[in-house]
Amino acid sequence: MLSGIGAALLLPALNLELLQNWPLTENFSMNAFPVIFLISLAGSILGSLLTKKEDDETLKKFYRQVRPWGFWKPVERMVVAEDPAFRANAISGRICSILQWVSCGRFRSWPSRYSW
Repeated sequence: MLSGIGAALLLPALNLELLQNWPLTENFSMNAFPVIFLISLAGSILGSLLTKKEDDETLKKFYRQVRPWGFWKPVERMVVAEDPAFRANAISGRICSILQWVSCGRFRSWPSRYSW
């Protein structure tokens, strides 16, 4: 995250000629976005590879409290092995994703629907 913020603050100050003239000559922000994205991606990958792994107990405690959905199967297996009555957040995660999809569709058409 810090690498992306640094790149977003530093690139306009550098005022690089390449970002001024390619491909959208009128919009520096759109030209700088791919560079900022690549710097952020590199920072994320390097940050995850160069830092030490979190303790399994910390991960299990976090998973029990938050119940995130995504790539958490290995931690979920460890939690279920300790507590077979533990239930993952599968149904509420699906409900949240459906609600996000519906609200995104509604907000996308909001200006035309609520024009004065």
